[in-house]
Amino acid sequence: MVQSVFFLLLRYALCSLRYALKPGTPLALSQIIIMDPQEQPVSIQHLSLRLKIPKSTVRFWEREFEGILVPLRTKGGQRRYTRKHISMIEEIQKLRGMGVNLTEIHAHLMKNYGSGMDDLNQSKIDFLADRVAEVVREEVYRFFDRDAEEMLKQ
Repeated sequence: MVQSVFFLLLRYALCSLRYALKPGTPLALSQIIIMDPQEQPVSIQHLSLRLKIPKSTVRFWEREFEGILVPLRTKGGQRRYTRKHISMIEEIQKLRGMGVNLTEIHAHLMKNYGSGMDDLNQSKIDFLADRVAEVVREEVYRFFDRDAEEMLKQ
């Protein structure tokens, strides 16, 4: 398990070097795996405007459906919602509009979506992979800078 995570992170770091070699350039693992730009996670602001739901309601639903509705997080802790999250929130919105209570919605979501902990773990892996990629990018830059300085001295 640890070995496979290590190779996944190493592969990610090498891919990120290929796509963005400049230190400080953010690159999420989802950008390598998901090529369609429409698949990129959206902020709570974007979600709120798109679905016409107050941000406070989205946050309330996250607390109410803890472990099911688990958004991804950026390094700074900002929420990011995938297409799966958006469809789940649309379903909650529809069921609430039909007068279904939160307990029944919870049971419905558990049946149809299960636990959102996979997304949480993916978020942690993305965070770790971003940090590893940043370290690798910086080391590559230092390596090339040293070579350039040595060549200038000769």
